[in-house]
Amino acid sequence: MGFETGWIANPPYPGKPKAKRALPAYEKADAGGLGDASDNDLTATFDHGFIEVDPELWLEGPDHTLYVCGSYQGLMEYWIERAALGDPAYKDTAALIAEKYAAEVEALASFWEKKQAQYEPSKGGQQTVTLERSLKGIDGTGKQVTVTPGTYPCLGTETRRIPGETQLSPYSVSITFGDKRVLINPDTLSGYVDEHVVEAKSLGLANTLKAETIRALFAETKSLISAYVPHGQWLGDEHVHYVTSDEMGAVFVLEKMPASPDAVEGARRKDGDFFELGANTPGVRFGDHIFIQRDYLGIGVEYHEAVHRLAHPATLKILGWGFNEGATEYFTRMLVAGAGDSHKQVRPDGQYQSEREGIEALINLDVFTADDLAKAYFGGQMQALFDKAARRLGKDFSLQAYALHLQGGHASAARQTLQDLLTD
Repeated sequence: MGFETGWIANPPYPGKPKAKRALPAYEKADAGGLGDASDNDLTATFDHGFIEVDPELWLEGPDHTLYVCGSYQGLMEYWIERAALGDPAYKDTAALIAEKYAAEVEALASFWEKKQAQYEPSKGGQQTVTLERSLKGIDGTGKQVTVTPGTYPCLGTETRRIPGETQLSPYSVSITFGDKRVLINPDTLSGYVDEHVVEAKSLGLANTLKAETIRALFAETKSLISAYVPHGQWLGDEHVHYVTSDEMGAVFVLEKMPASPDAVEGARRKDGDFFELGANTPGVRFGDHIFIQRDYLGIGVEYHEAVHRLAHPATLKILGWGFNEGATEYFTRMLVAGAGDSHKQVRPDGQYQSEREGIEALINLDVFTADDLAKAYFGGQMQALFDKAARRLGKDFSLQAYALHLQGGHASAARQTLQDLLTD
């Protein structure tokens, strides 16, 4: 559904509980701009609290945040953050995706049964599990535990999943870690990134890059990205940071380079869970700065994060993390296609694969064009995405619902739902 009246408060991401929330809003000033921050109770859930929206009235606020003019229950007009609003078709599209997902789960039952048996020693499965990197797990009391790299006795499986993780496997693997029985997510044992890192090392590509080298690839690209690449030194060596695993953990918590080893340990104590998430992440961008783990050299992390640096925040704020990462990876692969010797890399096929395939499906099925996506991603021109999706699919399709399901187990169901709507 396009930009029109009848939007309601944005429903939660897949798997998250519905909850009331105050919508980010400002009063509409007499001159039409942002007035005072609203202290009225603009509270809504997915099922009630309709926001009447004027689709023609847009405003760009602080930090390029997009606001749209609307009123709540007939009250005065407000500038409401667009990212906080969902379209009326969201519930229907989300229900279609959920139905497709349930059918996939049923169809995959035998597949998961075989995979699970691999971790059952009593049924001839493996006796040990080897971790190449630190992983987060839970002990018998539900307390989170960080399991360090090594080989551990495999005790079998349980149907419980690891809280706070996107986990496709309908079971967790139980291992002995020290004197504890710890459950870990088997999805994290595939190690597809590590395999590509090993290949990059064998080819002599696992090197740090100067900002000049990164900028050169953007300057040389013949793709539609060219129009959005700034002139001059838009990325300097002071913006590119190569960090250790622990330093990356601290970067996630602090959103900047830690000043000292003490700062790293302070960040670990401040938020251990987020620290561990960062410690296992190849790269991230905060503001003008990109951070790359030294353990992941040669697989193109620099280019992915540099694409992020050129992005307008509207795509992330309106269509969510999965859509934004899919678009970033889509443009990253467009950027490096046909790159010369100075830009060789071993990019993992599985890097943001489900998110990228969700983007490719929209383009391949002519919902909108790659140029439309580029204008939205790099320039914040979002309206064409919604308008074209509405014309192509009608009012039964919510682009926002589709976008917010492009992560985790729902991604393939979202793509199939899109295909079905176009063939019915």
